[in-house]
Amino acid sequence: RPPAFDRDFPDPSVLRVGRIYYAFATHTAWEPAAHVFPILESSDLATWRSAGDVFSTPPRWGVGDWWAPAVVARGNDFFLYYSGLNPSGFHCIAVAMATMPAGPYTDHGPIACTDGRAAIGYIDAWPLLAGDRGYLYFSVDGPDHHSISVLPLSADMLSVAGPRVELLGVTQGWEEMGHGTVEGPSVFVWGSQYVLLYSGGDWRRRYGMGYAVAGSPTGPFVKTGGQLLTNG
Repeated sequence: RPPAFDRDFPDPSVLRVGRIYYAFATHTAWEPAAHVFPILESSDLATWRSAGDVFSTPPRWGVGDWWAPAVVARGNDFFLYYSGLNPSGFHCIAVAMATMPAGPYTDHGPIACTDGRAAIGYIDAWPLLAGDRGYLYFSVDGPDHHSISVLPLSADMLSVAGPRVELLGVTQGWEEMGHGTVEGPSVFVWGSQYVLLYSGGDWRRRYGMGYAVAGSPTGPFVKTGGQLLTNG
């Protein structure tokens, strides 16, 4: 089948609003100069068209590595969480807010970079609403320790409201390949369980996807079934 969208669109996340789907991706070279995070829209998930960009200029707090945006709706507001590199060399997760899914978005800057526990930064943010509570899942960016963790969000979704909880680390053979990481979490509710999809291994060589399940948004998450997907 031909691609649904035939240009570079890394780390996609998709949000449904009414009958329209919105897709967000990592910063790409084909966007207009200085624009960050392309947005696509679709009514059928098969045909996509450009809906602009999240930012028309890069956020002032960072120096690059604009990665993996993900959006969650709460009431009439939309909260976009993304990764960037700060001048001190830490990857941080920041938040922006809008009243429409395609923006315009107002940046509120970083909300989490590191807590000093074996981490040089946080990447690959994924927000989840569970009841009236917000949670932010992400990958702890080594170099010597990689994990997927979660932070509780404040009532206004613009800051964190508690300590980091580590959910899973590099424990299976396929995750240890090459670079040896677990990253790119996405979490959703399936019946009475929370399902956490994630990538592992080395994106430059041998990469895969797995999943874990839990009875609450903060775990404990149990890895199940080995690899879902693998790529050489």
